[in-house]
Amino acid sequence: MTTLNEMQNRDAALDEMREALTAEQLRADLTEGSSGEAGWLQVGAAPDVSYRWSLWFYSNGERHIYATLWPESASSGNEDDVVWYHPFELEDYRSASELETAFRTEALQLLRSFYENPQAPPSSELVD
Repeated sequence: MTTLNEMQNRDAALDEMREALTAEQLRADLTEGSSGEAGWLQVGAAPDVSYRWSLWFYSNGERHIYATLWPESASSGNEDDVVWYHPFELEDYRSASELETAFRTEALQLLRSFYENPQAPPSSELVD
């Protein structure tokens, strides 16, 4: 069961990322939501781009970044629409703070690259 403190930490991380995206002017077509233990930010696809980014914030402190096919993923919710995925899991970091820093750095770097060259496919951990 998710505690109030965990939800507040998740929401604070969402707020910080939203502010960072705004400061970097990477907020175009930003949508957000939450359900149970997770909250997310989705950055809309640029014109003529076949994927979009989703940043997931879990109450347990873990974070995930997805690139999903667009517009297919808007209606299907199918895992097959995921073309790139990078989990940030607590056991891979010395602390929650280190995880948060790595997640934020990676997310902002990916989104900057996306807006500079939206036709370039995501590079790094492709989904098999």
